[in-house]
Amino acid sequence: MASVGQLYLMNLYKGFLDQLDLTVGQVLVSKSDFGDAVRNENILNTFENLFKFGVIPIVNENDTVATEEIKYGDNDELSALVAGFLDAEWLFVLTNHEGIFIPSESEPQMVHSITTLEVLQEIYSSIKSYGKYANLRSKIKAAEIAAYRNVKTVIIDGYVPMNVLEVLSGQEIGTKIEIQNIRYLHLKEYRLKYSSDPIGRIYINAGAAKAILERKASLLPVGILRVEESFPEQSVVAVYDENNQNIAKGVVRYSSNTIDKMKGLKSAELDSFFDGKGEVINRDYMVFLD
Repeated sequence: MASVGQLYLMNLYKGFLDQLDLTVGQVLVSKSDFGDAVRNENILNTFENLFKFGVIPIVNENDTVATEEIKYGDNDELSALVAGFLDAEWLFVLTNHEGIFIPSESEPQMVHSITTLEVLQEIYSSIKSYGKYANLRSKIKAAEIAAYRNVKTVIIDGYVPMNVLEVLSGQEIGTKIEIQNIRYLHLKEYRLKYSSDPIGRIYINAGAAKAILERKASLLPVGILRVEESFPEQSVVAVYDENNQNIAKGVVRYSSNTIDKMKGLKSAELDSFFDGKGEVINRDYMVFLD
């Protein structure tokens, strides 16, 4: 029934925007679209052309064809990803609350400004997954995702549309989230971190984990302990340390079969077996997980 609902919503948007002499266009995306480099570029070109001709894009998940494995699950995360990919300055999340509220035994307290990732995550943890403020959790998560591309998020009461204009005019309305204590991600890192699900695992020793985390080094065969699942070259895989902690994910240069043959070998030993570089994952194609 998703296709019927999308048609109904687009007719509503068209009716509203026709009154303002604005043209509306629909953009349907799935998680796999952003995870694939070619399709990701096509999406960005689509937005660029829509903006060029003054078309207002209405973005929705292509849930008529998306499987459970490649769904975003909610439009909050989808909106954050789109904002990040488009280098947007603002992300407005309209909800049924005036902003973010911290639960308390007496009166819940509204938060007007959040500038650190630690505070944002602490508030997220304090809100239960059920109850009056449960739907704020996905909005907070969306704000965190957008923050890694230096996008300011404002969570406001969606029943008062003028709130958006008032925020842009400088008024303090709702909860403004502008995280300043994180390293913003380049587009390639952002896509890898949030839009690409790993299809295999590589387990590495303590020395390799230290090199990756502390020196941001590439992953070499000598530090690999074992490979799980079967995958071709250029796949996104998860990297685990000896304590079974997922510390990174990246794009492999070799297939799982080849990596299995390479594991534990030093650079000098690789020369007689493999052509080119011995890096399994180049550091430019690896993102580190919090």
